[in-house]
Amino acid sequence: MLYNVIFCVLVAYVVISPYFYAKALKFGIKLAQDPEEASKEAIMGEFHVPKKRKEPKMTAEEKRSVQILANIDRYDGTSAGQKKVVVEK
Repeated sequence: MLYNVIFCVLVAYVVISPYFYAKALKFGIKLAQDPEEASKEAIMGEFHVPKKRKEPKMTAEEKRSVQILANIDRYDGTSAGQKKVVVEK
């Protein structure tokens, strides 16, 4: 069982490592030819910055429903803490 895992890791290393060797050799040749231009070039590439999500706008009816539910949560047997619900036409 452990031999299979070690064998898989070794095979992955043997298969993938030539790619990195070739990439490093290519970068070294480019660096030797023109070091100023090669130093300006990004090695890893650009990172994606996620966009900010827009907040959904509530309609008048949704705002009214939210206010009614908030009043229900605050209810303690008295009218303290209750806000008036405005009916818009």
